[in-house]
Amino acid sequence: MKRLAREVFAGVLLGALCLLSFRIANILPLFKTYSSIWFLPSGVMLAIVFAAPGWLKLVPLLAGLSLYFPAVRDSFALSDEVSITHVIRAIRLYLIYGAAAWILLKITRVSLPIKSWRDVQAFLGVGLVASLIAALTSITLQVAGNRLQLADGLSLAHLWWLGHALGAVMVPPILVPLLMLCFRQPLGEWQWPPPLFWLGQSVIITLAVTLGIVGPNFGVALWYLIIPVLIIVGLYGGFEKSAATVLLAGVITPLLGTLFEGPLPVSDLAVPLVTAAAAALLIGAATSERQRTAQRLIELVAQRTHELEKSHEMQRHLVRSLGHDLRQPVEAINLTIEGLSMKITDPQASRSLARARELGEAASRLLTRILFYARLDVGDVQVHSEAFEIVALISQLQALYGPIASRNGVVLLWDFPEAELKSDRELLFQVLVNHLDNAIRLSSKGDRVTVRIAEEAHGTGLFVIDQIAENAAQKPGAAGLGLRIVTQIADLLGADSIIEANRRGIILPYPERGI
Repeated sequence: MKRLAREVFAGVLLGALCLLSFRIANILPLFKTYSSIWFLPSGVMLAIVFAAPGWLKLVPLLAGLSLYFPAVRDSFALSDEVSITHVIRAIRLYLIYGAAAWILLKITRVSLPIKSWRDVQAFLGVGLVASLIAALTSITLQVAGNRLQLADGLSLAHLWWLGHALGAVMVPPILVPLLMLCFRQPLGEWQWPPPLFWLGQSVIITLAVTLGIVGPNFGVALWYLIIPVLIIVGLYGGFEKSAATVLLAGVITPLLGTLFEGPLPVSDLAVPLVTAAAAALLIGAATSERQRTAQRLIELVAQRTHELEKSHEMQRHLVRSLGHDLRQPVEAINLTIEGLSMKITDPQASRSLARARELGEAASRLLTRILFYARLDVGDVQVHSEAFEIVALISQLQALYGPIASRNGVVLLWDFPEAELKSDRELLFQVLVNHLDNAIRLSSKGDRVTVRIAEEAHGTGLFVIDQIAENAAQKPGAAGLGLRIVTQIADLLGADSIIEANRRGIILPYPERGI
């Protein structure tokens, strides 16, 4: 019962709204300036059929039919016509605008409140066609009842259409969400313009219309200043603010034009107002969609960035864990082989253990490369530039590769100045290790491999120079992972990677050279 009572109360209010729109249009020249008293009723009727739930969509028809009774007509001072005329008008307008709302909701499937570019297009198209049908049927009935001559009716057709169109275009974009709010229906992403916006736009539109009124007195046509106001709000304010500005322009313009009648009839403004209103609503819808798309992109980028950061951190953690978990058993195997080789005296077993030791060391170096490359790939390696003695770097290389070169029968030479170098010592060590390891592994017995650090034309060069034949340098495994590591390190240091036939290394730029 409470629900039914609430619905009946809502129906009474909606009916009063419909009848009030007829009354306002009938007693004020405000809306008659558009040559149609149906300016407000067309928009109000369309909005109610749009937004009202259930049987309340019939309220505009019931309100029109109630004008058959003299008491209702007297209450709203609408007794200037016979009762049957009101009934026919109510049925006609409801069928036209009710059908328009049904087409928009069921066939074009617009979403309420109207806001998207697609929905605004459909709303304007169907609303303007419905307005044209309403105007033509009204003229037809007037001619059929001998209240209007056909020639006079045809001359008024475009003005009557514009009057209906102004109501259908200007009123529903704001009245529909207002009714939805009253019926507690979800408004989605609709955002009401703040009160200061309504006040500010009222002032701006008033100034623009005032200039339009006084302009002809000075020989200047300024009526069209109202158009850029609507367009600019659509461009920068979005659909909600555009809809509010369109409604304000539709009310303020004829009001001031009627109060301060100038040389230009106010009814002549119907065409620019309808055109500007339709353009402003379309532009506002496009602006809102662009803003929503930009916001969704920002949120999507933020979400993807967060996911990538989590994935990146997981990769870094995995690399650190693998570095510890894989290196430990390999080193344990190498230590075990080293201990066995010290106890076994059999020559054949010693040779086998020596080969196993070489393989273990190679596996350890390969694992080190893989883990270092993985650290580079996930960005876990940072540049720490500081001054250090070049001889310290060379000593580290000699300790690691001196025994390996001796076992392979390769002559290892060192060419470097007694000076300091400012850069990341560990990264430079990795560069020389990768090139030196390849050079020693691919060199023949008796070949010379030189590690050279010297001043070049554009910076400090760190090179490994070998005597490897070209066909040997192109064997599988000659570059591969090591070259990729060097390339990434060069990028980190801002250095140039040098890959030549018998010379490989990097050249540190001048800011990093420091020799």
